[in-house]
Formats: sequence, structure tokens, C-alpha cells
Amino acid sequence: MDAKQEISKIAGAAGLDVFIDNTGNPQVIEAGYQLVKGNGRLVLVGVPRLGSNVSFYSLPLHLGKAIVGSHGGEAIPHEDIPRYQRLATLGRIRLDELLTDCLVLDDINIAIARMKSGDMKGRGLVRMEV
Repeated sequence: MDAKQEISKIAGAAGLDVFIDNTGNPQVIEAGYQLVKGNGRLVLVGVPRLGSNVSFYSLPLHLGKAIVGSHGGEAIPHEDIPRYQRLATLGRIRLDELLTDCLVLDDINIAIARMKSGDMKGRGLVRMEV
């Protein structure tokens, strides 16, 4: 399945208002840029590996398309955590699908090495156990 093609079918000819990339994968970022409409916004949460480049045609930026970076997600924990809990309880988000790795604190150096190498795909959890 070609994700970009499937998203295009859902969004229609107008394109997406916003595309949020959490991967840092240059190909996903480029696809997101192409999928947002002329005055749409590409939000970058994920960061590509050092030395990776993203390529795009810049003219749409002069005509209203925007690329913005996220710095920490702007979370408001006392509001957001209960909201996420409700969404999870209703089955609207699947938290088990977000967590890809679970390590104990003694393995923190392994977790860091896997994140740096790109070997950890998704989100990891470090259990604070002794």
C-alpha cells in the first residue's frame, strides 16, 4: 500500500490542511509537504538523522504554504493527559501501538544508542526499576 496515494484519496484534490511528521524520515517529510494544500502547514516533530537532507520545491512557501517545527509539543499536562485517557478508554487512540520498546533503567545506555542509530522505531519506555 502506498500511504501517500491512500492519503491523497482521502484528502481529495484540495489536499491536507496540516500534516504532522513524527518520524524524522526525509521521505515522509517530503510526502507531507506534497500532500498539504497551497496554504497548508507541515509540522515537523521528528528530526532527521544528522546528514540527512529534505528536498522540496520552495515556491509554495512564498504563496502561503508553511513548514514549522515543534518544540516539545506545547502540552498542558493537567488538560492533555486526562483527554488522552478518555480517548484511549473510548478506543479512539491505541496507546499500545505507540509504544514499541520497553527497557529497564539499567538499560538506559542501550536505549540511547538505539535511538541515536535509528534502530528504535517509534516510542520507547524506560521503566524506573532498580
